[in-house]
Amino acid sequence: MRRIGALVSIGLLVVCVSQVRAAVVHITVDEPTDAAPSVTTDIVGAESTSDFEVATLTGFVLGSGLPVGTTSVLLTEPSSDPFNAPNSDLIILQIFQATTDGSTSQQVNLSFVSDSFQGFDRLVAANPNAVKVEETGSLQDITALLGLPVDTNGAATILQVRASSDLATPEIPEPGSLTLLAIGAASVAAYGAMKRRPPA
Repeated sequence: MRRIGALVSIGLLVVCVSQVRAAVVHITVDEPTDAAPSVTTDIVGAESTSDFEVATLTGFVLGSGLPVGTTSVLLTEPSSDPFNAPNSDLIILQIFQATTDGSTSQQVNLSFVSDSFQGFDRLVAANPNAVKVEETGSLQDITALLGLPVDTNGAATILQVRASSDLATPEIPEPGSLTLLAIGAASVAAYGAMKRRPPA
């Protein structure tokens, strides 16, 4: 069963992106309970969108040191979590080479998709190389897992991505599932009542 993102969210996702060569740049995606995820950043000119299950951000980072392509991380619930399906949230990072105003830059697209999103399973299947990371409930550095450059100590050298998601939030079925369940139960009851009636 899927959760309704507006009613129960499985996670608080905080994604911080920083550019080390210049000033630190941050992206934060926050998915609070009973609200749509919000996206904030200090990347100049960045654009973000958000609804109850998906948050996206597009911005430009100066330079060309990031690997071009698409990488993803799949946050998973701990095996000790009795409430939720194993896959929790999907973070997709796309990096493109770009030239803006004569300067070399790279377009960074970051997407956060909650498992309450209707097409979540298809997105997970479309990203078969997503690195799985078990949620801890604390801020986790997933920079290296996304294939971004790190130094010998594992610290980001250009762009840092960190994520945090809360744990053990019970799922609530969406209204469509409850309606189908009610229609099925009513149909079985009606069929049983018709079988018990004596023939006329």
